[in-house]
Amino acid sequence: MDDPRSRTGQPLAMGTMPRILVVYHSRTGFTQTVARQIARGCGADLERIVDAAGHERPGDWRCTLNAILGRGTGIAPSRHAPGDYDLVVVGTPVWCWRVAAPVRSWLQRHRDELRRLAFFCTQNGAGQDRVFRDMKRLCGRAPEHTLAVRDRDIIRRAHRSAVRAFVTALQQPPGLLRNHRRRRLAALGGGGPSVFQEQAD
Repeated sequence: MDDPRSRTGQPLAMGTMPRILVVYHSRTGFTQTVARQIARGCGADLERIVDAAGHERPGDWRCTLNAILGRGTGIAPSRHAPGDYDLVVVGTPVWCWRVAAPVRSWLQRHRDELRRLAFFCTQNGAGQDRVFRDMKRLCGRAPEHTLAVRDRDIIRRAHRSAVRAFVTALQQPPGLLRNHRRRRLAALGGGGPSVFQEQAD
């Protein structure tokens, strides 16, 4: 039987909501939009990962180069301690089918503080599978849930059903969904919709 524990190490009481932190990096605003919706939906604290190297302007080729080469970048000190939370949700834009450099640096900095994890990404095309595998490797552990959102769905507000499904899953005790097989709940709109994935063991 699962014994989900809070950040204090004590078992979470039945009906107790986990304390959640949502961290993300965003240049064009798409990832920020989704991060805010997730945080608002589950009452989470929210933190933006700031690129301290000054490469945050859209179109800055250094951001793309760092992503392609799998390199991190300088980031500002974190305002929240991930170890104080029951669940940390990490969001990244997909740059050339890769994790954004500031998110890579954040994961490397905090990997030993992370307990339960969930990932989300925003993308213009594809690449979420590769990005989530890379994030898993950087953390040294698998996420409980993932969410992939297309930029055009955010513009059309067609991603909201996927975000709602993701938020609902985040609020559940860890053992409640563990034995379910992977499912995909697609947002409205065709042509490669936004997808929520409940990860199989």
